[in-house]
Parts: sequence; C-alpha cells; structure tokens
Amino acid sequence: MPPPPLIFDSAVFNETALRARPNDFIIGCQRLITMCVHYYVKKKMFSAGDAPDVIQSVNERLIMQLPKISEQYNGSSTLETYMSVVIHNICLKIHRDDPPPPPSAGFSEGTAPVQDFPVSGLYIRQEVEKLRTIFILLYRKRNKFILCAKYYYRLPVTENDIRRAFPSIHFDDITTLTALSASNGEQMHFEEIFTIIARCVMKYENVMIDHDSLRRWTVRTIDQVVRQLNGDPPESAHTAETLKELIDEYCHSEYYQ
Repeated sequence: MPPPPLIFDSAVFNETALRARPNDFIIGCQRLITMCVHYYVKKKMFSAGDAPDVIQSVNERLIMQLPKISEQYNGSSTLETYMSVVIHNICLKIHRDDPPPPPSAGFSEGTAPVQDFPVSGLYIRQEVEKLRTIFILLYRKRNKFILCAKYYYRLPVTENDIRRAFPSIHFDDITTLTALSASNGEQMHFEEIFTIIARCVMKYENVMIDHDSLRRWTVRTIDQVVRQLNGDPPESAHTAETLKELIDEYCHSEYYQ
C-alpha cells in the first residue's frame, strides 16, 4: 500500500499561525516532523525505537526556534519547503549532538517496520534538482568539488567519483584514493587527506596547489553552494550539514550515473 499523501491542516499550518498562534503551528507541523524523522530512520541515523524520542526532541527545539523562524520567513518560498529545511536541519543537529548506537538487526518485540514516508517527494527531490543546476554552473570544477566535498564530509568515495574528477588517473592512484575512502579517513586528519588529493590535482591537472589551499577552496565552495541553494533573498535555510545530505542524494540520483 502506498504511503498516505502529505496533507497539512491549513487552519494551523499557515503563516498567520506561525506568527500569532505558535502552539497551533507546532501542531500543524507534526506530520512533517514525523516524516522527516522517519526519513532519517530509513537512512540508519536513528533507530526505529528511538523515533518517538527524536520527534519529541525536534518539537522542543522547533518551539525554541519559532521566534527566529517567524522573523526570517518572508514568503518567497512555500511554508512547507521552508519548514522542511528547518526540520531537516534540526534532525541533523540532534544526530550530530547525540548520535545513537547502531540499530540491532531485525525488530524487537512489538516494533513494526518503519513506513516508507514520502519525504523525497516533499523536500529532497526538489532540493537535489536545485543542486544539479548549481553543479552545472560549476562546470569543469564540478567533479573535483564533489570528490573533495565527499572526503571533507567523510562520505564514501567510489571509483566513479575519482574517474570523474581525474579522467586520466592511473590505477595506482585510484587504489590509493579508494583505500583512503574505504577506511573513511577516520584516523586521518584533513591535512593528510587533502595532501593526497592535492598530489593528484598537481599530477593530473598540472596545477600547483598545497593541501591547505585545496581544503580552503573546498570550504569556500561549500559556502558558495549553500548560499546559492538558499537564494537571495533567502528562500531556504540550508547549512553545510544539509548540503552533505544533498550531495549524498545527488550522487545516488540519475543525474550522476
């Protein structure tokens, strides 16, 4: 059976409620909060058993942020889109502040499988489309940025990522970069990671660059992409953390095959 469509109660999920009736607005956000949390349960960031506690924590943090949200929301994007980004940011911060232990295999007694909530249709797909446009504008720097951003974020790096960034790369360098990702660089500092990448940039692009310059270029480009995602004036509330999730989604989309 397909998941139910996302339907908001327009009596409580609207700009007037956001500004004048925050308690009602929080009630109007409950379905969106539940869908966002279950999206991250599916990505194994939270366990199914922890979902109720995460939802409660999202509510607590969202209540604290409502005055700022009310002040910043200008109506240039839909309230649904804006709140989706805000709630995704909160989920990511909860995970970063207090990462849960990995879920055990199978289901404990009385625990049902997580329903396939349509968050991708609500938020992810739309933002991946925006990211695709931004990447097109990066032109020749696009694939190098994706590779560097994946190492910066400690995301898994594939041979496809490496060959896109360095089309003429030799097999031994592919092996080195793949091995670096296989361990996820957890025991390596950014200096060591970006030193290895910088060597490939110098070797295959004939450009002189050191590890610190490459890392700073990566961080500047991350900031640039986040600003472009949000728009001017801001229509969304993306951060470097939500960009990490979008890059991962983009690299698993049809745009990157």
